[in-house]
Amino acid sequence: MTAHDIDADLSGSEPEDEFEIRRDPWIKRVLPRTMFGRSLLIVVMPLILLQAIATWVFYDRHWAAVSWRLSAAVAGDIGLLIDALKLADSPAETARLLERAKVQTDLDVTIGRTKTLPPVLPATGRLVEDQLSQAIEGRLNYPFRIDLLEDGGAEIKVQLSNGVLSVGVPRNRLYSSTTYIFVMWMLGSSGPVGSGDGFSAQPGEVAAPFG
Repeated sequence: MTAHDIDADLSGSEPEDEFEIRRDPWIKRVLPRTMFGRSLLIVVMPLILLQAIATWVFYDRHWAAVSWRLSAAVAGDIGLLIDALKLADSPAETARLLERAKVQTDLDVTIGRTKTLPPVLPATGRLVEDQLSQAIEGRLNYPFRIDLLEDGGAEIKVQLSNGVLSVGVPRNRLYSSTTYIFVMWMLGSSGPVGSGDGFSAQPGEVAAPFG
């Protein structure tokens, strides 16, 4: 092999190395390139992660526990009312018990003497419906049906020996407002931190010391 052949081989391999394009990893294309952006990411990411974990724990634990207690309270009121109706001696006594139940429990209670329980609809899979079903099954030995209403309430129908007991449950007996308060507090507390209005100074100014 001559020197000319060696030079040709070397010159033929140079373009491949010269024009080889190396693409950066996707993580480098996503992360900020400036020092300020990376510093801000270091500060903000732990806050976002903390809020995500706190939200998950709240919804999974606190929200489920509060919803279960509210459903159990509704089922307990219905069971107590049914036991009281068994002791009623006359229609007047029954009407007085129903009226008193409306005032004391905030439930809209009526009895249809000639009605039968409609067929049970397939479950929707919503948390409030599942918890209501479990709570009623643990406290009553009667067939029942749950209809969720558009306003957030529910209508529970229980088949009794002398008719159908219809119970209208308002929204405030099934849901807790602490969920919305927690979400608003979380968003409000993250606002000043993300904007940095309380920790910044204008160019040419010096931030005043605390106190």
